[in-house]
Amino acid sequence: MKNLYLLIAFYLLVFNAQAQFTIEKIHFESANPYSFNDIITDLDKQEKQEVFGELVIPMDSIDNEKKYPLIIGVAGSLGWGEHHYKYLCIKKWV
Repeated sequence: MKNLYLLIAFYLLVFNAQAQFTIEKIHFESANPYSFNDIITDLDKQEKQEVFGELVIPMDSIDNEKKYPLIIGVAGSLGWGEHHYKYLCIKKWV
């Protein structure tokens, strides 16, 4: 019986959470620079690639008359985050 209650609670939480936002698949152009130096000094010369992701829009934020800021964050790969952070510290941008 306890498992049934847990299953019902999980079911309600999942479907309630899904009703709270809209997810749209977006496509955008990106590049694959090796370092921040490539981004700062040579971004236009980087090879372009099309990437995609999921844009999650909370239901209480959907207002056709209001503009919302957008930040697209893309995760770093395989431990390079620490390397980039050190580079920012060296350049005194952090």
